[in-house]
Amino acid sequence: MFLYICQNIFSIEKYTEIKKKKNITIGISTGYKPLLFKNNDTQYDGFEFRLIEALEKYLEVDSKLVPLPLSQYITSIKNGSVDILIGGFSRSLSRSKDIWFSKPYLAINSGILINKNSIPLMQSGDDFENRNVHFIKDLVAINNFTAIIKQGSSYEELFRENYQNIKIYFAENNEEALKSLIKGEGDGFVHDDLYLNNYLYENPEMNHRYVLVTDKTHKEYICIGIPFGEIILKNQIDTFLDIIIAKGKIDEWNEIYINH
Repeated sequence: MFLYICQNIFSIEKYTEIKKKKNITIGISTGYKPLLFKNNDTQYDGFEFRLIEALEKYLEVDSKLVPLPLSQYITSIKNGSVDILIGGFSRSLSRSKDIWFSKPYLAINSGILINKNSIPLMQSGDDFENRNVHFIKDLVAINNFTAIIKQGSSYEELFRENYQNIKIYFAENNEEALKSLIKGEGDGFVHDDLYLNNYLYENPEMNHRYVLVTDKTHKEYICIGIPFGEIILKNQIDTFLDIIIAKGKIDEWNEIYINH
């Protein structure tokens, strides 16, 4: 009976298929610098591209990369249009109902890039200064604050459950969200501090108008997305991650792409 139940819960089909065709189809982000991006719109580069190259070598397969908006990540895994996901994808309880996740390869903090004009002034002696905003929860005290959130991100779930009085403006992708922030369609763009720090690093002029608040009370763990029940594939990917972490590759790629 136990064997019968396991056979109906777990599968080895995906791993077998990947090895047989010697190719793995990977869903990737449409733009998530410094994790994945294109140099001069031609060649992929970034932390996750190095991860993908290493995974190809470990599995002894080639790869096909399929750019996807975040809103299509889980659907693409479930319908089989991609084999796995490597796209700055964090695990959560709700997502884990639909797909499996590997061990994490990155831990990052939540962040929000806020228009300084959206932060009300408060009096300090004879002077006025912006109200202190240290955490995402501090936004609750700002009247009519609108947060720009990428559709399908873990922040959508976070805000719906904990900050119902904060208005949400949805964007399809990171580029659309940043354009909306600049146009004033929202007061702050909620993302992880990895992406937002890199954006400010490459666009230092934005520091005059915007301030980045990093919230270390809310961490995200970036993992590889795997079809639910594909136990051999998950075990192979977890073993792969153990090996490259032990070899110092994660630290090496961090130094190249993240720790400016």
